[in-house]
Amino acid sequence: MTCEACQAAIDNPASGRVNAACPDCKARSLAKSPAWADARAANAMTPGYRSALRAAFDKDWREGHEKVKHWDAVLKGQG
Repeated sequence: MTCEACQAAIDNPASGRVNAACPDCKARSLAKSPAWADARAANAMTPGYRSALRAAFDKDWREGHEKVKHWDAVLKGQG
């Protein structure tokens, strides 16, 4: 957790609060995205998901992917 919006999401996974400057908020948003859902369903790094990661995290997209997986688990009550 890096900001108040992230804490709000932990307290209430349905929270829509997002801090655009927060890397974890970016990852949380991607964890709720169709691009991530498609990648999970395919069990692969799909072109659309990779593009979304690069747009959000630039050269740090691999670290961003780990954050997305973390937030996916948190939002599902498994993290």
